[in-house]
Amino acid sequence: MTDSDLLGSAEVGRRLGIHPLSASRLIKTGRLPGRLIGRTWVVRAADVERFAQTYSGRPGRPPTRR
Repeated sequence: MTDSDLLGSAEVGRRLGIHPLSASRLIKTGRLPGRLIGRTWVVRAADVERFAQTYSGRPGRPPTRR
């Protein structure tokens, strides 16, 4: 496994179409396998691709108009 195989929570969020904090939450709860290196959660790219095939993120609150 090389460093290019590891993705941070920001990149995981971008690939899944969710906020980076939501990606971190998926990792912390164990739904997405990852590990903490220093202060950064990282996930293998292959695990993200496998997870993305079955993941269906619920839409958040719709934006309000002002």
